[in-house]
Amino acid sequence: METVSSCEKIPMEVLYEPKNICKAFQDISTYFSDEEWGKLTEWQKSAYVYMKRNYIRMTDLGVTVNQPVFMRGKEQDKQSLVEGIEDHDSEDECFEGSFGVTPRKRMKLTSVTISIHNVEGSLASGENDSNLAEPGGIQVNVWSHRLRERKYRVIYSEISDPEEEEDDDY
Repeated sequence: METVSSCEKIPMEVLYEPKNICKAFQDISTYFSDEEWGKLTEWQKSAYVYMKRNYIRMTDLGVTVNQPVFMRGKEQDKQSLVEGIEDHDSEDECFEGSFGVTPRKRMKLTSVTISIHNVEGSLASGENDSNLAEPGGIQVNVWSHRLRERKYRVIYSEISDPEEEEDDDY
């Protein structure tokens, strides 16, 4: 009785038959212009084939994923980008557009200037107050980013190698 193994070696000619490779490349080539397709290397073309396969598998499993950029129509990308910019004129709003980016709350940054002369003056006069009052009413703690000090002193001792001790005896 003969058994057919799934691990049986497939001849290289069948595996890399031009009709099998060309079919996948033809599917992907529809997303690119002739000029763009000509510039792509075989490695890049195969990478796009695998991207499309992964996208199809993920969506078949029910996972919501963004469509790869190369699979989107050129006009669709431009339209969604222009619409996103026109719809959102405010700086505080982020737009998802065609990028698939989730909006995040932006933090407003305020500039704080500390006069070095104030710090030098307080240190020279012997003031131990670590909070300096700023003209705008902002309290800045000078020591806020200082490394913490150890509560207990650690004493390190050198551990000698037993082989070295034997060599010293001779």
